[in-house]
Parts: sequence; C-alpha cells; structure tokens
Amino acid sequence: DTMAEDIARLCTQEGWHPHTIVGHSAGAAVALRLAERDLSPRGQPPRVIGIYAALEAFRGLAGLLFPVMAKALAAVPFTASLFSGTSAKPERIRSLIGATGSELDAEGLNLYRRLVADRNHVDGTLLMMAQWNLNPLLARLQDHPSEMHFIIGDRDATVRPEVSIITLARLSRRLLCL
Repeated sequence: DTMAEDIARLCTQEGWHPHTIVGHSAGAAVALRLAERDLSPRGQPPRVIGIYAALEAFRGLAGLLFPVMAKALAAVPFTASLFSGTSAKPERIRSLIGATGSELDAEGLNLYRRLVADRNHVDGTLLMMAQWNLNPLLARLQDHPSEMHFIIGDRDATVRPEVSIITLARLSRRLLCL
C-alpha cells in the first residue's frame, strides 16, 4: 500500500484527479489500490486498466519462500549493486526478456538493459517485492468501486492470461477478449 499512498500524495500535491489509471503487471495492483483512494472531486472512482495484471498471490512453496527471500535480499545493502552489475549484460537481458515471452528490438533491449543497470531501480524493485502482499486487496476486490478492464495476451509467460480471466469471473463482470 505504500506505493499507492505515495502516488496518492503526489496526485493531491499536484492537483491531479485521474479518470483512468493504467498499471502493468504488479502496477495493476498498485492501480487498484490507488483507485480506492478518494482522488476525484466528483466522488467517482477512476477506471482501472490492468495490462497483464499480476493479481494472483504466489502459490505453494513460492508463496512462503518468495516474500522471505525478497526481504532478505532487500536488507543486504550491496544486493542491488551486484544484481544491476551482473544482470545488465546484453545476453542476460535478451535471455530475461525471452523468458517472459516478449520480443524486443535492439532499442527496446538497450532501454531495458539501462533500466536493469540502474542500481536505484533495482533497489526499489527489491523493496517493493519485500513489502508485497496481495491478500488484503484480493479479499476486498469483489467490492472494489472501480470499473476494471484487463488487457491480456496468450504469449505472456510471466503473468498467465488466466489470472485476469479468473479475476473477472470472481467479480461477475463481463470479459471482452480482443
């Protein structure tokens, strides 16, 4: 919730009243949390668009180990430096992107390499993962005030399309597949 609270404070400070909030992957959960805040002067919650929305808690052993591992990695001061230095090699980036089912051109791979090489970005990502807990959001999703739309594709190897389909089915909302 910290990220959503920080973004809500920024919106208030800048006088922004979003009508629509778009979030990709874990950003979709942040968008849903942000939409729960009262940001609209009209009292109408913003629409949420989730692109490959990561709205599923980790299952089984991963659900137990991943949060603990993320907290441990985030607590070690040199983890971000180590990861950003070793993972930003072009062949590693190409392999990482390929594992997600995505295809990027040379410019896209270079931009992603720059992002992974940014120690502050890696550090922020580790901190986000260490604090990640979807269970409260998923528990109240049925009563979420926003209109939701999900964009999915059949080649995403990171967030399965079924995650959005199951979420919408739980919400008893119509699913539009394009």
